[in-house]
Amino acid sequence: MNAAAPASTRSPDREHEVQAECVRTLYEQIPNSLAAALGVTVYLTITLWRHAPHRLIGYFLAIQAVSQLHRLWVMFSYRRATLSVHNAGLWARRYAHYMLGAGLVWGIAAVLFLHAQDPLSLVFTLCGLYGITGGAVSGNAYHPPAYSAFVIPIFGAAFVRLAAHGTVEHIALGVASLFYAGILLLFCRVQARSIRQSIQIRFENADLVQRLQEANLAKSRFLAAASHDLRQPLHALSLFSASLRELKLDEQQKRVVDQIYRNIDSLESLFDELLDISKLDAGYFQPRLADFRVQHLLDSLERHYAPLAQEKALSLRIKPCSATLRSDPALLERVLGNLVANAIRYTSEGGVIVASRRRQERLELVVWDTGIGIPPDQHERIFEEFFQLGNPERDRRKGLGLGLPIARRIARLLGSELTLASRPGRGSRFWLQVPLGDAAAVSSRRPEPEQAGDALSGRCVVVVEDEQTIRDGMHELLSSWGCTPVEAASAAAAITLLQERALEPQLVLADYRLTDGAVGSDAVDQLRARFGRELPALLITGDTAPERLREAKQSGLHILHKPVRPAQLRALCNYLLTRAP
Repeated sequence: MNAAAPASTRSPDREHEVQAECVRTLYEQIPNSLAAALGVTVYLTITLWRHAPHRLIGYFLAIQAVSQLHRLWVMFSYRRATLSVHNAGLWARRYAHYMLGAGLVWGIAAVLFLHAQDPLSLVFTLCGLYGITGGAVSGNAYHPPAYSAFVIPIFGAAFVRLAAHGTVEHIALGVASLFYAGILLLFCRVQARSIRQSIQIRFENADLVQRLQEANLAKSRFLAAASHDLRQPLHALSLFSASLRELKLDEQQKRVVDQIYRNIDSLESLFDELLDISKLDAGYFQPRLADFRVQHLLDSLERHYAPLAQEKALSLRIKPCSATLRSDPALLERVLGNLVANAIRYTSEGGVIVASRRRQERLELVVWDTGIGIPPDQHERIFEEFFQLGNPERDRRKGLGLGLPIARRIARLLGSELTLASRPGRGSRFWLQVPLGDAAAVSSRRPEPEQAGDALSGRCVVVVEDEQTIRDGMHELLSSWGCTPVEAASAAAAITLLQERALEPQLVLADYRLTDGAVGSDAVDQLRARFGRELPALLITGDTAPERLREAKQSGLHILHKPVRPAQLRALCNYLLTRAP
């Protein structure tokens, strides 16, 4: 794209917008021009006080005062009005008329003070006129006709006054003044073209930014809609596959089901990354700071990622640490987990080390790998969403390119900065610093009692879900857990079924977005109102749009995101039932 489109190719609307912006800037600079006029007036008064009749100086000050009052009137009239592309031309003409009046006032100064008898009076006056006109170029280049209306009366009067003296020297000085005026007018027009081009470019950039924002919003809406629609069948598939695992199968059938389950788990992990970005955009993650031993976190990392490293014949060394940290353990584990998973993914030989070292009142946690390394010019790009090095074929086994962006954003949420040092072929090192905690507070904390058994068996569980396939999947899964499931597309339908079967609900699982604009939290409220108690309930949603996530969180209910892992669903259901009044 060129720096700015030629004037002949610009749209009339854009021309009007540029003109309006120029006029707006002209009027905003009136206080500066007022200060400049007052300064030159004071200069002429002081320097001419001993070289010109005081009566003439008084006349000049009187008309200058009228001119400045007129300037203020013009400025306040503009401020009371509303400038638009439709009336910008009118205000431009008013400004030009005002500048013509100011030029006539300074032209009168040339007539009054350019005396041939007193060379100093002539020098001081010309210096003042040269100064006021030269300084006005930049401020009036937004509307060259106004500057011409200002300069021409001044130097026209100066030339006539100097030429009237009749000497060659005075005529030459008058011609030189006209030449100076011509140069100023030329500079003004050159600067005007540059200004208009820069304003044009600014508008074009603003248009580009707006179009990019609209495209990004459309992309986000598409991803949210596509993610929701894709999560629904995947959620149903996850439920059915979990039900399959509960059946008595021979070895070959078990291997097939395990393959299905692993692939579903892989897809769920990809969806979880997309969901995390949406949660961060929605402000869903709120750190819950606590004192905890870092070794518990390191042990959890080893349990989760050691098998992944073993599959690639890599070593995963996690050095023990006795320090206590003050942070959100779940979010911090997510940051380190993303770093470890990313390190394993891009390392083919050697291994990954997770280590720590004290830095005054903070603990530095480091993830170091012997992988492919990252070129210096890509150090910031790898933290961009969906950017991946060495994956042009978009192999889904290498993720979506969201692990590092999520890790950095969560680290910043925790008040830390994720830092990188890496060179191609030499591996990478990521680290962040976390505040140290109070070990005594951890020692005095009582461990929570372990939950007993499976609280789901024999319970009546209401499923409010508008998708028949998912209702069927939930029925199979809950039945395999020993529950009595009641599935319906709405709260009213669920209440009818419960009454027909003479069942008392003990747990509600509701989809967040139901048909006809209904939401799951309202369905839960209806069921609670009908059965007169605080039924344990949780929401299940496939939405990833930030505004939807915020709405769901405001309900105050526990939330699971589709596709739901059956083990996760079972654990949360047990948790809610054991704490039910």
